[in-house]
Amino acid sequence: MDIAEKEEEDMGDLIKCSEGFLILYAVDWRHSLEEAHRFREEVLRIKEVNKFPMVLIGNKCDLELKRECTKEDGEALASCWAVPFFEVSALSRANVKEAFIALLREIKKWGGLKGKSHKRGGGCILL
Repeated sequence: MDIAEKEEEDMGDLIKCSEGFLILYAVDWRHSLEEAHRFREEVLRIKEVNKFPMVLIGNKCDLELKRECTKEDGEALASCWAVPFFEVSALSRANVKEAFIALLREIKKWGGLKGKSHKRGGGCILL
């Protein structure tokens, strides 16, 4: 098994055990929006579901002059997926907290976070 196969296997395992996803793309890189769509499809395939707790996030909204994706692009995709949408800036922290709270609400709607022990280590996995 080569490194790429191992990474793909590990990714699948992480997706299987996750309760929700923040799916990010960079507003200054159109290709990242297409990759976000592919990642969502992979999650749904691995989870064997048609819908799952997710929030779509357009990152780097502070780079207004370098935009390749409009806010409307993100809103339209989020509407199609029926998920919350936020434009955020990691630099200024705009809407970051709100996006995480929205994901927690989505997970809770799906019955997640019930009876989970708070003693285990971290609950966030960056893919």
